[in-house]
Amino acid sequence: KYVLSGGLRSERVEDVDVLGKNAIVNTQTAYDLGASVAMGDFRLRLNHNRSIRMPRLDERTPIWPATAFRTDLLPQTGKHYLASLRYSATDFWLEATVSRADLKNELYFDPTVGFVGQNENYSDPTRRDLFVVSANWNAHALAKMSANYTYTKAIFMGGAFSGNAVPGISKQRVGASWQADWTEGFSTTLFATYVGK
Repeated sequence: KYVLSGGLRSERVEDVDVLGKNAIVNTQTAYDLGASVAMGDFRLRLNHNRSIRMPRLDERTPIWPATAFRTDLLPQTGKHYLASLRYSATDFWLEATVSRADLKNELYFDPTVGFVGQNENYSDPTRRDLFVVSANWNAHALAKMSANYTYTKAIFMGGAFSGNAVPGISKQRVGASWQADWTEGFSTTLFATYVGK
């Protein structure tokens, strides 16, 4: 009925340009702590973790001028908190999840910089609050259906834009799928997704 989990990892990344003249080394540590408890047909899950996202090599190399090498991009780090409650039956489950992510040095693509845009870090911390409802119903071999709804609130947590929305993040998202298993080796799946503003 009770499950506890935990993990720790360290990551070291060294990026060097093709000439070997510019190099940058980043070392970061991430961890994950979780717990869940079953209560009859319900299961409560709690999780806290620290995430890391290193800039990719192509993000350090702008399209134009191609010879430039971005050593100024910083790793994105985040602290995440999640709580979810799932109800499970024989062929059906329903889950509600709330989560929060506090990010530092969030990486994003700025299309207004340079000739075709380039990747940047937000200098101010950002926060994402999510509410998700998802369900799955295996009604029949030809009718395996799932649906989900996500509400996201993304804001800046400091600086001149504190409290303002982070651009490019949709507030609402709805998804659905229908899978049909026609034979043991042949199935079809239909997906539908709506992304709001």
